[in-house]
Amino acid sequence: MSRFGVDECHVSKTKTDKVIRCQKTYPVFIDSNNEVLSVPPIINSEKTGRITEATREAFIECSGFDLVTLNYLLNIISASLLDMGAEIQSMEVAYPDKTIVTPDMAPWEMKIDYPYINKWLGLDLSERQVADYLAAMGYGHKPGHALVPSYRADVLHTVDLAEDIAIAYGYENFKGEIPKVATIAEESPFSKFQEKVARIMIGAGCQEVNTYHLSSQKEQCTMMNCRVDVIALANSFSEDYNVLRAWIMPCLLKILADNKTREFPQKIYDYGIIFKANPSTETGTEENVRLASVISHSKADFSEAKQQLGYLLSLLGLPYEIEEEEHPSFIPGRVGRVKVKGKKVAYIGELHPIVLQNFGIEMPVSGFEINLTEIFGLI
Repeated sequence: MSRFGVDECHVSKTKTDKVIRCQKTYPVFIDSNNEVLSVPPIINSEKTGRITEATREAFIECSGFDLVTLNYLLNIISASLLDMGAEIQSMEVAYPDKTIVTPDMAPWEMKIDYPYINKWLGLDLSERQVADYLAAMGYGHKPGHALVPSYRADVLHTVDLAEDIAIAYGYENFKGEIPKVATIAEESPFSKFQEKVARIMIGAGCQEVNTYHLSSQKEQCTMMNCRVDVIALANSFSEDYNVLRAWIMPCLLKILADNKTREFPQKIYDYGIIFKANPSTETGTEENVRLASVISHSKADFSEAKQQLGYLLSLLGLPYEIEEEEHPSFIPGRVGRVKVKGKKVAYIGELHPIVLQNFGIEMPVSGFEINLTEIFGLI
């Protein structure tokens, strides 16, 4: 493999250019005859890189920034070709700090939690039975551990082993049981409260969106120009989703950034769980439900966000007050802390230009984020 230099930085919205954006050199694969095989991730050569029905040998190359994901991708492709009768050959890939052999088709070990699997499935399987069912699904086995095939990127937790065991056991073999405790189903009061809040926000002219519980350290903190205590994932497979979100506002700004070519004004909201550290709980985390709402157009300001918040709290029958407070994600002097019955429950204000620039948003944005769990307790 060789490299050639470039004189300028090409910036584009395409996924391909995101891989090579602002790089000083690009990779080029050349064969023993000095013919270009590929210029990843742009194009393969017509002469040596073309795949036809007559092709009997192929060089597989995967480009990207996440080595774990790329290894899974390469293993999946290799395993598929292996099933078709191909012969897979490995090669050494030299990095500045290490040399690895790819593809690495060796299985990896996952500890088997037998009590968890039996409880989850409602069965009483022995270790031998678990091993047999795993073998039927393509797993290897050693005492206390499952040997997960190298191409199984979907196996992340013991529950994934339990699901495969259930498939091998046969869903038709599970017997339904009537619970010994008679109960009457009823929607929880908090769920009814959330539905009421959603109807109020829709009545205020907002559109509901749904965002992920997972986010990134960069999105939650750096791009929001603030420091927030976030809970990091122990085995994150992507830098885009490596923490549990500590607040919803960054998720809404990301949606605005992805829709800045759409018609304005844009008024969106989302409510869901946020996570913060709490050593006193069993899991070490505390969950609260929050509502976040943002308004974006050329004249979006604090007053419009306050009008929307006042509409929500008045229909919930809650008096409130706003105290002046500083927050680095909002413009100084245009941000406040919302108090209901003396309890601080929300932030409201105009997003700081630095935050908007970080997200690539070109219109002013105002909004608020309120703790519904605490509001429900005050009603």
